[in-house]
Order: sequence, then C-alpha cells, then structure tokens
Amino acid sequence: MAGTFLTFAQFLYVTLQTASSQLHFPSQGGKPTWIPRIRKREVPMGRWLVQVVLFLAVSLSESLVTSKGFELICSEQLCFWP
Repeated sequence: MAGTFLTFAQFLYVTLQTASSQLHFPSQGGKPTWIPRIRKREVPMGRWLVQVVLFLAVSLSESLVTSKGFELICSEQLCFWP
C-alpha cells in the first residue's frame, strides 16, 4: 500500500511541477480570464500518453512485487525502472 501511495505522490508532484508550464490564462478585452487553457503541445498526446501509461504500469507493478515479499535486486530495478 505504501508503494502505491508513493507512486501516486510521484505523479502528483510531477503534475504540479509541470502544470505552470502547460497552462496559461488568456485575456479577453484586456482583463484576464480565470479559466486556464492548455498550451499547444510540442509532443503529440498519443506519444505522451504511452510514456505515462508505461511509467505508471512499471511503478505499480514494482510496488506490487515488493509488497508481496519478493526482493528485487538492483539490476532488475534498473532494467524496469523508467
């Protein structure tokens, strides 16, 4: 359970760190709107989504394996850790 929480905390941290560079608040008629808009992406959403899903799957599977009592040696963690 702690590994799953750690994975969630990592995703939350990365999301909060990158949100300011991905969102902008456009202005209408000289005054800013409070509804953020997403900036134009340089990387297509599909390619980005594949990376996120792979990172999540590897992190959660490693958490599951270690919570079941198995020990991963360092070389295995380096092979599967993104």
